[in-house]
Amino acid sequence: KVNATLCQMVGYSEEELIGLSFHDIAHPDDSARDLELIRQLFAGDIPSCQLEKRYLTKQGAVIWVRLLVSVIRDVISDRVYGIAMLEDITVQKQLQQDQGRQTEMLQRTNAELVHRERVMQSLLEDLQNSNTELEEQWKKLEEANRRLVQLSVLKDEFVANVSHELRTPLTAIKEGVG
Repeated sequence: KVNATLCQMVGYSEEELIGLSFHDIAHPDDSARDLELIRQLFAGDIPSCQLEKRYLTKQGAVIWVRLLVSVIRDVISDRVYGIAMLEDITVQKQLQQDQGRQTEMLQRTNAELVHRERVMQSLLEDLQNSNTELEEQWKKLEEANRRLVQLSVLKDEFVANVSHELRTPLTAIKEGVG
């Protein structure tokens, strides 16, 4: 027997589902694991199993379900019945995948920010070193400028003294010749 909720989840009618096994609608990548668990279950190795798996709907879409399977043994007829309960967890899986993508994006963004911070720190250190060098060069230029000003004053004093010293004898010579 198949309930209406399962029919809605996978898009098959009750009659169609009765003619199919869970293996028929299971995602192919999940089949090997599922078959081993079902074998263990019906062999009595495990009392029940719970797993998350994918099913393909009639339209071909993938849905995620949480599946709980138990086995009931009829001691009189020695028949074994499987009971399965499914919960559609497609939305939760999509949210997990979205969260995973966002986490990856945040990690990449964080790594990029860390890289940029290192680059900025390196540039800041270079700028500070350049600033220190410029300050040292500025001090040297200021000192050179002070020396030039002193030399200019000395030159002016020298020229004035030489001019005075030359003018005095020249004036005497000029007066004597004239």
